Amino acid sequence: MISVDHPEWLWGLLLLPVLMLWSRGRLMSEPRRTLMALGLRSLAWTLVLLAAADVHRVQRSEDVATIVILDRTQSIPETELQAALDALILAASKDPERRPEDRLGVIAVGADPAILEMPVVGGQVRVPLEPARRDATDLGAAVATALSILPDDARARLVLASDGVDTEGNFGEAVARSSAAGIPIDIYPIRHQRDAEVRIESVAAPTRVRPGQRSPVRIAVLAQKPMAGVLRLFRSGIEIDLDPSAPGLGLSVQLPEGRSVWETPQNFEGGGTVSWRAVFEPASSQSLDRPENNVGTALTFVEGEGRVLLLETSPDGAGPLAEALRASGLEVFQQSPEAAGSDLASFAGFDLVVLSNVPRWAFTDAQDAALSRAVTELGVGLLTVGGNRAFGAGGWLGSELADVFPLDCQPPQTKELPGGAIAMVMHSCEMPEGNYWGRRVAEAAIETLHPNDFVGMVEFDWDAFRGVDENAGCVWVLPMQRVGDRKAAYAATAALTYGDMPDFDPSMELAIAGLADTPAAMRQIIVISDGDPSPPTQATIAEANANRVQITTVMVGGHGSRQDQMAMEATAIATGGRFFKVDDPNKLPAIFIREARRISRNLIQEGVSITPSMQRGLVGGPLDGLSSLPPVRGWVLTGTRGGTASLGSGLDTGEDEPDPLVAWWAAGAGRSVAVTTDAGRMWANDWVNWPEYDRFWEQLARWAMRPGQSREIALRTDRKGERAVVEIEAVDDNPTALLRRFEAVAVGPQGQRISLKLRQVGPRRWRGEFPLRDEGSWFISAAGRRPGESSFDRVLGAIDMPYPEEFRALQDNTPALERAARQTSGRVLAGSESLFTREGLSRREARLPVWDVALILAAIVFLFDVAVRRLAVEWSSLLRRDVVEAPETTLAGRVATREQNEQVAKARGVAGQVEHPDAPAPVEDPDASSSPSEENQPSDRSAAMQRLLDAKRMKQQGDDA
Repeated sequence: MISVDHPEWLWGLLLLPVLMLWSRGRLMSEPRRTLMALGLRSLAWTLVLLAAADVHRVQRSEDVATIVILDRTQSIPETELQAALDALILAASKDPERRPEDRLGVIAVGADPAILEMPVVGGQVRVPLEPARRDATDLGAAVATALSILPDDARARLVLASDGVDTEGNFGEAVARSSAAGIPIDIYPIRHQRDAEVRIESVAAPTRVRPGQRSPVRIAVLAQKPMAGVLRLFRSGIEIDLDPSAPGLGLSVQLPEGRSVWETPQNFEGGGTVSWRAVFEPASSQSLDRPENNVGTALTFVEGEGRVLLLETSPDGAGPLAEALRASGLEVFQQSPEAAGSDLASFAGFDLVVLSNVPRWAFTDAQDAALSRAVTELGVGLLTVGGNRAFGAGGWLGSELADVFPLDCQPPQTKELPGGAIAMVMHSCEMPEGNYWGRRVAEAAIETLHPNDFVGMVEFDWDAFRGVDENAGCVWVLPMQRVGDRKAAYAATAALTYGDMPDFDPSMELAIAGLADTPAAMRQIIVISDGDPSPPTQATIAEANANRVQITTVMVGGHGSRQDQMAMEATAIATGGRFFKVDDPNKLPAIFIREARRISRNLIQEGVSITPSMQRGLVGGPLDGLSSLPPVRGWVLTGTRGGTASLGSGLDTGEDEPDPLVAWWAAGAGRSVAVTTDAGRMWANDWVNWPEYDRFWEQLARWAMRPGQSREIALRTDRKGERAVVEIEAVDDNPTALLRRFEAVAVGPQGQRISLKLRQVGPRRWRGEFPLRDEGSWFISAAGRRPGESSFDRVLGAIDMPYPEEFRALQDNTPALERAARQTSGRVLAGSESLFTREGLSRREARLPVWDVALILAAIVFLFDVAVRRLAVEWSSLLRRDVVEAPETTLAGRVATREQNEQVAKARGVAGQVEHPDAPAPVEDPDASSSPSEENQPSDRSAAMQRLLDAKRMKQQGDDA
């Protein structure tokens, strides 16, 4: 069957007579060629029209293709989920109506659909792999995926096994698409009912309050049946007393069936972020099906100015700095990085974060990312103060926060620095995800090295060991070389196999030899192991000391004994290195960063007193009004950032450009300031007694800190399922508020950034939405600007998702599935029905394109048309079988052999043989006579050849005469 998508093109066939008449008048050739050309031209014209009309060949099939969609999310109890899977496996394998040519596909659905099996002949429902995320359901995406993989040449059916709980996506649109395509959706409802469930529906706390304000915090709890328990409320991690008249801090409650609300008034003092966490604990641990939804959270921003978080690693190392900031009226909180939190909320409540000589290894990866997002997205200020463990000397090179610094942790290549060298001995570590952590620690060390440093990696290779390698199986995965752009080093970490070496001695000998060949000022070996290889010999230890090589040993996991630990510790002590015993693999990168930076102490410049120079003409910066700075005796060598970064003060060391001392810039929504010397304990002793000391640090702090939130903008948040709704309203009376331009961004608990698309929904209101995919605190930063103004008015908001929306479902949503089945003419299955029945299935037509073939044929026919009109072919001469032979006088006749001439003559059907010039002449009988008829009889040669031979004889006779 043929179908045409654009039949209007076929009207062009009416032009065929006109084309033939026009072409006939232009063809001036014999009738036979004219007719052939006209026929080819008409055929080409017809094929072109068929291609333009988009001709298809329609093929119908009686086969059935069924796709089973399995809901594998956590809203379904495991028992019901397994029962549904068993029923579908049995139905697919024992279906009496299934024909050999029928096909079956399987899709598992969670937050995203996963194709387990394409529709194939003989396919079966099998136990599916778990989806990447089971805490959300997107049935719409699963149906859309199933529709996209259905074959065109078979009748189609979808079978959806689910509880109907759909937390994201658009199931209704996908059902409408299936209905329009005539594909029924059969449903296998997985019914469940949680009769003894309690969940905290919400914790309602004010989003923003002023210091001294008193506002209530409301807790809403939903119970499926009456239940006793204790309700607890935590404020920023500290439990508060909900019932002072009763012993304990919790509130004993008797929940009735349905929704209950408790309210507790709270005083808000100071500023920053207050986190709320409500927990319901049942009296009996067996009374609840799902404890995940017994938690509710919320955040409150307490408006305040001048909240500073000062992080330091040495006790009171930033004492003069803290006193200067407090003297300026700022509220300073001193903490160690370990005491600070690791999420965004830990930094969002402060206007400024100060890092005073804090190294990278004191920070976790989560803290590094969280503080970076707090500055760039939420506008928190950052002041970084130097010291012997700051900037590049503290291992910050390659970190996320290094991109926020207004200085480059890597000094310019023009600086002549004595490099360091590090060799990493990578050994098998019997710990969870040992290979991952081995690669992560190697990358962490590489990130912190200067391009002029040297790096190498040694590991044990069993193949080399069996091959009687001279180094007993130890090989260079990365031969000792300059760090450079780090590409080769990173590639080597990906090639590590982490062999389990039996002995430390060969690997250390190889590493020492490689380090000894480098011109590095400091050489170090770092060994990560579980401790079971034999320790190095005294000769190897002596060789390391002779070549000034320190060995640092890190013992992790595995089955290393106390004796193994003592051996690794002794190796480190004997060479001037350090020993680490690590139980938490998350601490490994920090250790390697710290040890890697020990070889780059050349970044510290000290010993000479230099008076800083001031850059003039920088108006509006943090150094306004300061004409000079006291001398410094040390600083961390860094590079200028360029771009929008401003260098306010430098240290002239006699080279091309001064070393940076004070620099600043705008980093996203926040501001960042850097001082490469310390706060006065070690290098800037003269600063402590400087009359402008307090003013200097106050100006830097106040320039960098986040400005107060605008009172002309109101930001409200709400949650609808797994989507957050953000509404912004301009509350001032200024008419220009109607023309504001707003930008908003949401930052998730994992640091993910989502730009909000805001649409105006009223004269002074804008609204946007974003998906809440991860549980935790989400922060929203909105900025508005009036026309013609460059400054922004900023406001912060937050919304919490204590648990995935999947855990809010207390029962199935079978009615939604039944509506989908009715809309698509599907069935509600009980488990015994056929999955391959033809009943109710319309025949699907496979449209196979023909237009492309027609277009190719049109091109071929057109070439034949040109050939017929342009080429004159003598068909009679092509069909003749007479053979023209070359005369003997020609070069061909002289060269060809007798055998070749005989083969040619035989192939052409010529009777007799062709004469050869080298053949002996026949002896003539003088008495023999020939009849005239024989003389005049034509020979087997052609007439032309005969004339040539006659001319040759006449010429020879003339020569003889």
